[in-house]
Amino acid sequence: MAFCPPEAIFEPKAPLSYSADVWSLATAIWEILGMKVVFSTDVPYDEVIAHWMDVLGPMPWEWFEKWDERGRFFDESGRAVEGRYVWADLEGAFEECVRVYRRKHKMGDFEDDETVAILELMQGMLKFRPEERLTVEEVLRSEWMVKWVIPDYERSLQTCT
Repeated sequence: MAFCPPEAIFEPKAPLSYSADVWSLATAIWEILGMKVVFSTDVPYDEVIAHWMDVLGPMPWEWFEKWDERGRFFDESGRAVEGRYVWADLEGAFEECVRVYRRKHKMGDFEDDETVAILELMQGMLKFRPEERLTVEEVLRSEWMVKWVIPDYERSLQTCT
């Protein structure tokens, strides 16, 4: 469920497009970087949806209105109900779930400029509305891919030959 894009939940009869793959790729990249998932797993759908909103911000209003269990997590204006655990936003989640984890396990950390590039990419890939997500071409042209990922990949090819 956590790797599934929101449109699969809120528009189940609509065909999925490549933008669904972009969402899933973002969750996979996150997990590879930090060895942890960006969104809860093994929890009921409603908890994952609440986690999405905590991390990414408000979902499209028409989806929020369709969500029967929203009152357990948010008031009618979309603010978290009092007393509920609220997950960190994307930047806070990256710090807690990726950077702290990597430092703790001596996996190396990201410099601040790379962190900014990663977060910019994640923000573009993890948009609620599929049509607002980056395309695969845009992902490949992103600063993080161009300045860090592709050069690292090319260096790895040279060491393998």
